[in-house]
Amino acid sequence: MRPGPSAKALREACLFWRTHRHLAVPATYRGDDSGDPFLLRRWLSERRRNVTRLTTQQINALEALDMRWY
Repeated sequence: MRPGPSAKALREACLFWRTHRHLAVPATYRGDDSGDPFLLRRWLSERRRNVTRLTTQQINALEALDMRWY
């Protein structure tokens, strides 16, 4: 079973955080998962705008990566 978009995005966020120790992703950053460019900055921005749609598990995962909600 393939992971859903949120699982892929969280994996990308984790990979970025391991390298940079923050989630202030530059606009030019393109994550790479099996050759598919992924716009991590856009995904994080959408999560910040729609935090009420996230599950507790998703919020906890992002907070573990020191997510800034502003």
